[in-house]
Amino acid sequence: MGSASSVLLVGVQAMPGDALVGELLLAGPLWKAGEITVWSSGRRLAGIEPSLAAMLGAGTLWSCALLRHVPQPSQRWVATLWPRALVVESGLDGALTGGRWSQTRPSIEKPGVPEVSVLRPLPVAGTVPTSQTKAG
Repeated sequence: MGSASSVLLVGVQAMPGDALVGELLLAGPLWKAGEITVWSSGRRLAGIEPSLAAMLGAGTLWSCALLRHVPQPSQRWVATLWPRALVVESGLDGALTGGRWSQTRPSIEKPGVPEVSVLRPLPVAGTVPTSQTKAG
């Protein structure tokens, strides 16, 4: 978990393999959104932040969300909307160690939806960001 008052949700295309389940201590799935299954991680964010950033950057994980609690069904899209990003509910960003993420602040105007930051992993030195690679 991210902290005593948060939950780390992990979105994966299809079902995660045993290695990923073991590394992130995944429990679930909590729900399914199309081809994405969403799981709860039993790990503290501080212990996995570098590997979480790497897995998001590589596309191993679809998305992650650090929230105060598991969202209600009508709000669960917040954990899967931004591919290859970590969504952090306002006030929980102190759990991040910094230096691994670029930040955007989406404008979400939906009643009852928490204010969030969308963080994308910074490219690792010596690699080309996925958005700059050619398909095929």
